[in-house]
Amino acid sequence: MLRLPDGVDDRQVAKAALDMNVVVRPLSGYFLRLRNDVSGLLIGYGGVPEEEIEPAFDRLTEVLSQYGVLPH
Repeated sequence: MLRLPDGVDDRQVAKAALDMNVVVRPLSGYFLRLRNDVSGLLIGYGGVPEEEIEPAFDRLTEVLSQYGVLPH
């Protein structure tokens, strides 16, 4: 799980990651009600071939940078 800073829409980040061929799940989707104070990503890589993990994390890092979660 990766907690995102307040104000970052985890659903938007997950969509942007999917556009980069990286599947992550928005944490806010796991609550019964939409909560504005919970933003994060569930990241799983158990079924990903080992040689694809690092490039996928590089793409995810690029997405997170676009949302100000990481420095450019």
